[in-house]
Amino acid sequence: MKSPYAQADSISICVDRECCINTRLFKEIVDSLTKIIILAQTSKCNSTTILSKMINRLTLCRRAVLNAISSFESFTKNLHSLHSIEESDLNSLANIVTRLIECKNDISESIDDAIQFECEKELRNSLASLSSNIDSILIIILALLLAILSRVKVDQEISKKFSSIAASALFSSLTNIYSEPVKRTLDNCFHKEIKISTNSSNN
Repeated sequence: MKSPYAQADSISICVDRECCINTRLFKEIVDSLTKIIILAQTSKCNSTTILSKMINRLTLCRRAVLNAISSFESFTKNLHSLHSIEESDLNSLANIVTRLIECKNDISESIDDAIQFECEKELRNSLASLSSNIDSILIIILALLLAILSRVKVDQEISKKFSSIAASALFSSLTNIYSEPVKRTLDNCFHKEIKISTNSSNN
């Protein structure tokens, strides 16, 4: 069976040398979801009804990520430069963030169910790892949004859209801020030291 994302494996956008988003990252999410769905089908939980709902939820999640891949392809195809951004490009980015957050929420709900109904530890750990990986992608998209904003003058309406998308990506990813993949991505994409100084004479 031909991979639905095979032709786009080489598509990549880098904000910085170590801060890149590419189709491979999305592919890894889809592959992980496929493995987790298979794992859930043979997993033991205290409720078969909950397990069935979890599988349906993760199947929808997989579909959402495939949709995000299409939006990423569209975005990279139309984007000639970070200095030139159209509203259609912004809509593609918005769709990617929306689909990833939808999937992340489905995974979070599945983690809660897996804990409550004492599903197998392997299933719980796989879901938690997947959640962190999605947050890593959201952080890279946030860095990309900020890179675009620093280069392009946009009108107020588009600026509001940018802010809304960036806020959604940030708040979703904060839930896994202490996981290793998320910390590593933050280091790669936001590695510049932030210095805060206070002037005591103003007191």
